[in-house]
Amino acid sequence: MTLAFVQADPAQEAAVRAVMRAAFAPYIRRLGREIAPTAFAGLADALARGDVWLAQDDEAILGVAELRRDGDAVVIEHLAVAPERQGAGVGSWVLQRIDEIARAANAASLSLYTAAMMEDLLRLYARHGFVEISRGPPPHGKDALPRVFLRKDLR
Repeated sequence: MTLAFVQADPAQEAAVRAVMRAAFAPYIRRLGREIAPTAFAGLADALARGDVWLAQDDEAILGVAELRRDGDAVVIEHLAVAPERQGAGVGSWVLQRIDEIARAANAASLSLYTAAMMEDLLRLYARHGFVEISRGPPPHGKDALPRVFLRKDLR
């Protein structure tokens, strides 16, 4: 497998959305919800801004990273790995590429949040240098399950 990390093209929106929905469906079910039709509502705008990156093996999309700049930080809005590739190191590989992009953009930190019950993701992020900043409700208010807010300092 030879992965490439490339900026997504807005014309790839349907394929990107399909990978994200497939990757997030089990996670959302564990939160007690289903993926809403309005899920990933900001994806088209993120694609247009060039804020979506793909881990590709030839033409197959194995991973998706939606990023957002917030002051001197880069926020990982979504990180999705195709279900058939989860556990194969694609997520770690994508996190390494995100780190490179953030450092090249002179960002001071990376940040993200995930559900507290997603212990496997918390371990993954810890292995990549993220530390817990706080716990609390999700900013979107769609459920009340606690989230863990994480940051990785880059300077």
